[in-house]
Amino acid sequence: MDRGTLTHSFMEEFTNYVIDNNIDWYKITKKDIDDIFEKMDKNGIKDLTEKMPCATSRHQFLTEKLTQTAKNALSAVVQQVQAGSFVPFTTELDLSADERVTPIKLKTPSGLEITLSGKIDRVDRFENEYRIVDYKSSAKELKIGEVYNGTMLQLFVYSNALKEFFGQSKGMFYFGVVPDVSDVKNLDEETGINIKNYKLNGYLVGDDDVYTQMDKNLSGRSSDIFNKNNKLLFTDYEALSKKVFEHIENYSEKISKGHFDIEPVLTENTDGCSYCSFKSVCGFDVSVGKYRECEKLSKDDVLRKIREEAENG
Repeated sequence: MDRGTLTHSFMEEFTNYVIDNNIDWYKITKKDIDDIFEKMDKNGIKDLTEKMPCATSRHQFLTEKLTQTAKNALSAVVQQVQAGSFVPFTTELDLSADERVTPIKLKTPSGLEITLSGKIDRVDRFENEYRIVDYKSSAKELKIGEVYNGTMLQLFVYSNALKEFFGQSKGMFYFGVVPDVSDVKNLDEETGINIKNYKLNGYLVGDDDVYTQMDKNLSGRSSDIFNKNNKLLFTDYEALSKKVFEHIENYSEKISKGHFDIEPVLTENTDGCSYCSFKSVCGFDVSVGKYRECEKLSKDDVLRKIREEAENG
């Protein structure tokens, strides 16, 4: 079990414990987080750590460090919930198996039917609205240009999968479960963390009321919870979602016809080979191979493009 799997398990188990025991998120304190962790150990999280290989002193030290990382991240989650209106509703929502939703079904240009599956780490709800949160073991940014180019589709797929069942999407975000490396002077005395290091990274959806739904204390200033500049009108969200599913239909069509061109994508910050487990299979040589370069697009560029496409049908 790797670092990401373990910290992800901590996040899921804690959230499920709060939901299952009807604990009020708005009353959770740092002490409550520690107490819940103790009870989580009795409910099976300890078993996860014991299954990890090399149960040495070094292993124990690393496990304790990961536990503290998860506690700090959960302290940030609690602060984010308490700042706004959205409350965790469920975790690990399986789009292909959960009876509360049905999988998204698409059809490729040639008529091939495909079904999309996946698991959403966390769904938060407020009345008839929702936001989704995807945990990452490192900082990750939702780049709208890469969404448009078809290289970052996950969150838009997840967000669209729920709208028929949970109401209107008000946002989709990555949350980095990462160590807080802030200087001591920047740590909050009560929580022991710097909430700014855990800012939700993604896009809000809707009118300006979504700002205070995310952060009730917002009053014209920047928020410690989210990036105010990252907001899409619902019409733009719908147009960009349409683009996302067009990409998926085209990719599926190529796969079904056996088209597997060895052209890994190259974006502003990474390339398709950096975290690929199949380098030895494709044989791509980074020194001479041809990357598929994507156009660098700003938010304004993307909005202009999808609005033009919408006008032209």
